[in-house]
Amino acid sequence: MNNKELGLLGEEIAAGWLCRQGFSVLERNWRYRGAEIDIIALRDDTLRIVEVKSRSERFKDSIVNSLSGAKMRQLVKGADGYVSRCGGYFAGGVRFDLVTVIFSSDMGHEVEYTPCFFHPEWTVVR
Repeated sequence: MNNKELGLLGEEIAAGWLCRQGFSVLERNWRYRGAEIDIIALRDDTLRIVEVKSRSERFKDSIVNSLSGAKMRQLVKGADGYVSRCGGYFAGGVRFDLVTVIFSSDMGHEVEYTPCFFHPEWTVVR
């Protein structure tokens, strides 16, 4: 399985896991001005911008390094675009969450959830 296929499978697993935890998945692979958000979900009146990272066990440590400042700025840009298109108000605010799917060599998997994995300064993108 190549990296793209592993990533798509990880996103599918993450979306299913979020639903089982009481999240409503609103969008998947949502794009705005060059930014892509893997999953946009809602839970407890809070909009969740969810980044999904999929790795095999042997590359698990590389996940933290893959969350660059540029990637986080793209997530904020995409979130701002989504919020603007939805009328700009969510009672619980907007949070940036991380779901990590770690695959074992036999393609079993483990899901790790990190709520609020970063707190950006909110800006309006025009």
